[in-house]
Amino acid sequence: MSTFRKKGKLSAISKDVRRYAVKVVERENMECLGITEKDVPQEARTLGLMRHKHVTRYYGWEESDEEFGIVMEIAQGGSLRDLIKKRATGTPVETGELLEIMLQMSSAMEYIHMQGIVHRDIKADNILLAHPEGDGPLCIKVADFGVATVLSTVAGSAALLSNRGTEVYYAPERGNQEAKRPTCGLWAWC
Repeated sequence: MSTFRKKGKLSAISKDVRRYAVKVVERENMECLGITEKDVPQEARTLGLMRHKHVTRYYGWEESDEEFGIVMEIAQGGSLRDLIKKRATGTPVETGELLEIMLQMSSAMEYIHMQGIVHRDIKADNILLAHPEGDGPLCIKVADFGVATVLSTVAGSAALLSNRGTEVYYAPERGNQEAKRPTCGLWAWC
């Protein structure tokens, strides 16, 4: 998968020209990535269910013979992982900044769980920064709902038993096939 920055009108109705991101999945690479044809529209639908200031805003999705594209809000500050790597070699992250990230992350996760959604792949790569340093207050955005599941569906409940996501961030119960709790996505933040 690749994500591209684009600039233009998001619809024929809107006169606003804005920047946005397009996450592109090429059909020929889906099997290698462990993605099925149902996964991309499901990610788009899941993202479309949410409206929260700390969740990446969804604008739409496109499909062609060669690829799928999810159109969403752009977060120009990179990821939390980028910030951590940058700060490891320079000025460390300040305590107040860490607290703000944790508060915003808690707000986002509470909202996501209240919608009956389990992200299942919370990690620093999937936490985006909407405002780069020096461009206003820090604002995180939870992104990448590719392996998220909606608990109100039979498939969603069964999905909690699967091991999808990034293994090093799994909650302990994910490794032993116990039924997962919606809050297991918070494990990476404990």
